[in-house]
Amino acid sequence: MHLYSTVNRNFCCISPAIQSGDHLIALQKRGIPLVSCDRVCEDIEAKKVAVNDYIGILKAVELLIYSRYINTARFAGSQDVSISRDHHRGFMEARKKHHVPVDKELIFYGGFQEEDGIRSFQRLYKKGSKLPEVTSTVNDLVAIEVYPEIEKLGLRNPKDVAIIGFGNNRLSAYLNPPFTTVQQSSYETDIKTVQIFLNHIKEPDKIHRPKIKIIKPEFILRKSIDLMT
Repeated sequence: MHLYSTVNRNFCCISPAIQSGDHLIALQKRGIPLVSCDRVCEDIEAKKVAVNDYIGILKAVELLIYSRYINTARFAGSQDVSISRDHHRGFMEARKKHHVPVDKELIFYGGFQEEDGIRSFQRLYKKGSKLPEVTSTVNDLVAIEVYPEIEKLGLRNPKDVAIIGFGNNRLSAYLNPPFTTVQQSSYETDIKTVQIFLNHIKEPDKIHRPKIKIIKPEFILRKSIDLMT
């Protein structure tokens, strides 16, 4: 786990473990302008480029509901990280919008790594009740480790337990079956971030006011869920 932010000249990308931007604020006080991308720290006044995680999850959950996936487990990441909170808000709003109740016993908080997928699935299985129709995860790394846990139980994906991830990790397309995910449009995020950075270089004396550029995520349909579209 990384307990620091990645800072490369004027770029900063916040680690999931970071809960405060004090170290980045210290850089700003030294006159170093920052452009924050991907994960952003809410207490930093800087230009930011971020994916609309809330909309990504909301649309994904709506599609699951349209396809009659009602009983859903959620491996939600850490409650202390803004992206987890945005995901949770999107998940809850989609269920509320379509009058689908939320079973809070099926929401598991943890981390963002492969081992967190294992731990969350084991906690889910130990509840002793029937597994939900679909598991929605905070990112693809967590989703990847759900596959072998399903196989250990002699279950099949997607017939017995469907899976949907987030992030479109390069491995997600090569699993059997490839799993459905939400594309974070990292290429567009990088392009927008570089453009802002270049503007800082071209106009160093200009006052660059803090603002945020939101990138719309895309849904990647694969065979880990049976969609009724």
